[in-house]
Amino acid sequence: MKEFDTGNVILRRSVFIGGEETTPRLYDRLARLGAENLIEALSILEKGAVLSEQDTSQAFGRPETYESRRENKLGPARRGAF
Repeated sequence: MKEFDTGNVILRRSVFIGGEETTPRLYDRLARLGAENLIEALSILEKGAVLSEQDTSQAFGRPETYESRRENKLGPARRGAF
């Protein structure tokens, strides 16, 4: 599996999700937080801050697509056959 989202970290936030929180309420809260974080991250980059390295053991794998699953099953010799 190829790595996905493994670059350096500009800004990281944790968010508590309450047991009674509804999807629309969480969506709204995360949208606001995302906008605030974007502004802060751009400010950090503008100041030339040194970015921290990401712990790649915590990174996600690339989401599989139909095409990538087919390639993995067919192998290099058969990829061009379809």
